[in-house]
Amino acid sequence: MFEAGGIKNPLFFIGVVEAQDDTGEPRVRVRAFGVHGGNDEVPTKFLPWAKCVAGNYDPNISLPPLNSFVWGMFLDGRDAQQPMVLGLIPTSFDVSPDHPETAKWGVYPDKDGELVAKGADPDSWGQAPTSRLLRGENLDETYILAQEMNRVENVKIANSEDDWDEPAPAYNAKWPHNKIWETGKHVIEMDDTPDSERIMIWHKEGSYIQMDSKGNVTYKSNQDKFDVSIKNSHVYVGGQSHVHIASDATMYVKGNMTTEVLGDYKLLVHGNAEFGIGGQLALNASDQLSARAAEIRMAANVSNMSLYSRRNMKLQAGESWNQVAPYTKQTSLLSHNTSVGPEGYNLFVAGDYNAAVNNYFVDAAGSVPTKFGGLGIQLDSLVGPAKLRSSTYTEIYGGVLVEVDNLVNLAGRLRGPTFAAGVVGGFLETLDFAELSTVPAMPEPPSKNTAFVARQGSSGSTGVTAGAGHSGRNRTGTDKIKDAVRNTNKADIVANKADSMKPILDMINSAESEADGYNAIFGQIKSNNRPGKPLSEMTVGEVIDYQQDLIDRGVACIEGPPKCESISTAVGRYQFISGTLKRVVNSGYASRNDRFDSATQDKLAIGLMEMDGGLNQWLDGDITDESFAYNLSGIWAGIPNPRTGKSRYEGVGPNKSTITTSPVLLSLGDARGRYNALLESQQASADAFDKHIAVNLPSVFNDIG
Repeated sequence: MFEAGGIKNPLFFIGVVEAQDDTGEPRVRVRAFGVHGGNDEVPTKFLPWAKCVAGNYDPNISLPPLNSFVWGMFLDGRDAQQPMVLGLIPTSFDVSPDHPETAKWGVYPDKDGELVAKGADPDSWGQAPTSRLLRGENLDETYILAQEMNRVENVKIANSEDDWDEPAPAYNAKWPHNKIWETGKHVIEMDDTPDSERIMIWHKEGSYIQMDSKGNVTYKSNQDKFDVSIKNSHVYVGGQSHVHIASDATMYVKGNMTTEVLGDYKLLVHGNAEFGIGGQLALNASDQLSARAAEIRMAANVSNMSLYSRRNMKLQAGESWNQVAPYTKQTSLLSHNTSVGPEGYNLFVAGDYNAAVNNYFVDAAGSVPTKFGGLGIQLDSLVGPAKLRSSTYTEIYGGVLVEVDNLVNLAGRLRGPTFAAGVVGGFLETLDFAELSTVPAMPEPPSKNTAFVARQGSSGSTGVTAGAGHSGRNRTGTDKIKDAVRNTNKADIVANKADSMKPILDMINSAESEADGYNAIFGQIKSNNRPGKPLSEMTVGEVIDYQQDLIDRGVACIEGPPKCESISTAVGRYQFISGTLKRVVNSGYASRNDRFDSATQDKLAIGLMEMDGGLNQWLDGDITDESFAYNLSGIWAGIPNPRTGKSRYEGVGPNKSTITTSPVLLSLGDARGRYNALLESQQASADAFDKHIAVNLPSVFNDIG
């Protein structure tokens, strides 16, 4: 075979693969046309084994499929006993089902034909030898159909009317840009089709990894999924995160666990909730702790229960209030007042009753005659003689001893007791009440987050926003009035604040969309790409879907013309772009079912100023007019930066400031005046209500609150 000068007189051949070595050797049996004759002359099992050449220097090569056409050479020349396969000849296998018997070449696989003879099956007869995925033909016979039919859709987002769907297949391949590694069961694609670039890994059971042209990545496991990190694991989500679990979920942490939330935290449980704490449970809120239930039960089943209030404590029951204990003790450091309704006050003492006071005043207006004459007071004893001693009256009635300096029937105004000098100091030493030291130790609550984080995709032509900082401060009574004005229900914010903010809203309109107002659409969007009805007659959800359609169809993109028709999806009086409108709606300032009319758009604009502009901090006086104006210029490109007089986005597309700084600052002053007037009105209403309660509520309920 090998002589001086290398391989001498090699015999090249073209043949068909009729057997693969199942021992792991990279070799096949090839029927060489014109050499071996038909299978009736030389059966397949007698064909010599041919080594397969690999061009990538990897010994772990894939064998050519059965019935595929190959070419190679016999290293021993015309002896034809040492064949070597040099390559595959792609061609279709277009023959009748009884081909091996009639043509005398080719084989029927004993088993796993779809794997070892791919391309030679009846469904492939007459087809090109290349993959349907490569050619973009007969895609319903590929995994694309299964991927689309098995998509998970309408996945609920917690505490929201919105949902999400599993992305659709991103396949849009054009020959010859798709590079494919396809077996009988699995597919790997590296697709460079312009504007449809993607990477796809498909498993026969429907699990896959898809990376589309935008860089979106979809991981789908059609069965169980396991993520195992022997050491640390780090997860970062730059935007929102939504988790939907269709069945049960558990989490086990062998060490400590910390969850930190810079914003608000909401836990919604539609069934029962149970907390089992092996040690101490500490709930510590810097503002207020509220609890409500149809029935509340609390039990300290081993030791004591202490309730402590630094200031006032009020306990109120709608029906009855019962205290039961072997011993009870009440201590009032200054005065003790008991108010009883019209059904009277009953005191029953089975043993002795001892009262020691400095001055004892009894005020009665009833009709029962007293033992001393007059009306309203009577002292009796159940057993034995009583002794009543005073400097004015002394008379024995039974076994009760009452000692006072003066017994006075005022029959008029109630007077509280007074303390003799020097008595209080010694008295306090005997007291047993809940002090701060009895409160269990617990961690201090974190500082309340009021920072506004800069986010991409805010309103304005460019979709850029800036944040405004705000430091925490002590809350006052005025703060409570401001909270009432703001309303904790974001969807109702217009009713409380829209009129005050009208000067600012009008200023934004003049800077962004004065001509078309609430029905304005970014100017580069042509008429054939505008909705069929005015924006103000559409719902919020319809507007969001319209903006997304502009993006999906390539009408709007961040590059702008000539890459696409428009640089922005801005709509409405305040030119909300797609990402910003979704974010403000998801924050609770409107719902998808609300009509996108003037009231809703005003509400969304005020919400955006609260979220990204520091509106409440400006109203509280924590940031200046100039700082607030600067924040607004980061939301709306038409508003000038008060420090430069120019748009903060000048030079980015068509953006520029359309008004001067003067009307911006004038609108802020007008809005602040309106807001302060609203606060004064709210305060006057609150004062009038308190006065009405003080005058009209029966005194018996004064201390109930």
